Amino acid sequence: MKRILFLLACVLTMSPLAHAQTIVPVEDSGLVDETASTSTSVGDASNLKPADQTLPIGRTQHPSFNVRAGAGTSFDPQMFWMVGSVEAALDKFVAIGPLFQVGLDSRRTYFIGTFGPRLVLPISFFEVGLNGGLGFAYRDEFGFTFYNFAYQAGVNIDMYILKELSVGVLANFNLISSLGVADVGSITGTLSYHF
Repeated sequence: MKRILFLLACVLTMSPLAHAQTIVPVEDSGLVDETASTSTSVGDASNLKPADQTLPIGRTQHPSFNVRAGAGTSFDPQMFWMVGSVEAALDKFVAIGPLFQVGLDSRRTYFIGTFGPRLVLPISFFEVGLNGGLGFAYRDEFGFTFYNFAYQAGVNIDMYILKELSVGVLANFNLISSLGVADVGSITGTLSYHF
């Protein structure tokens, strides 16, 4: 009853007619036991919640890890192309780790492994990344095997669909130190898990 009267008094105080009315204090009816303690008080600092500083959906605290896998196609030569990576996210803007790429068709097999950083720009539920790396390339073409240095650069766009899951597109450009095949580009759809 006290709470209802208090709320009524607050509403009347804020109304334009409040200056013309007098609020009369209400006597205690004795129905409420004032000796009972409450677990928290209005001014208790432990009740205060910090300002909403949550990251977009799927964002975890850092350092954390990202695992990405995808499939698509390469260009010149055109092959079925798969990618996979495991990254340590140092903060929300920088991640580092290895990237593995495998290309297959009836006459060729490519394996490219590189290691390098990825710069990340988070935009709400999206993430745009620029990555680069150095490593090695293994090629088996028409029964002949080749080992070369590989330099990789790429861009990815991810969209978070669940708390720690995102889907996206990854475009890679691989420069291979070979006279026969100088570069291989690819585009793949990806699925990423962030933990």
